Amino acid sequence: MEILKKPICKQFYYSKKLNALLDIDVKLFNHVVFEYLKTTDYPVGKLESFPLLDNDEVLVKDDIFRLLRDSGVGVPAYYEEIPFAVDGLKRLLHLNKNPVKNNRKEDGFSVPFLLK
Repeated sequence: MEILKKPICKQFYYSKKLNALLDIDVKLFNHVVFEYLKTTDYPVGKLESFPLLDNDEVLVKDDIFRLLRDSGVGVPAYYEEIPFAVDGLKRLLHLNKNPVKNNRKEDGFSVPFLLK
């Protein structure tokens, strides 16, 4: 497949390549990512197979959170937004482990890992 053979570069970086692959075939994308995960120390990479590899349903973060809430399991508290205000300026605090890109956001705050 042409997408898989195309090398990574400044114009065609990893996320762009993966998004292109995802647009072509969700199942193939799942298998490619799973094969990559086998080269890591992530627990899922230690599995021989994974039951969702041939699933072609695409779920995003909001879908996962809705499933967790609707099932009664709930979302871990560190994923929930915490409203706060500083000098009358209202913002949302995030305690999840996803760093803010370049530790900056449009509103000028530069606290890594915390603000949306």
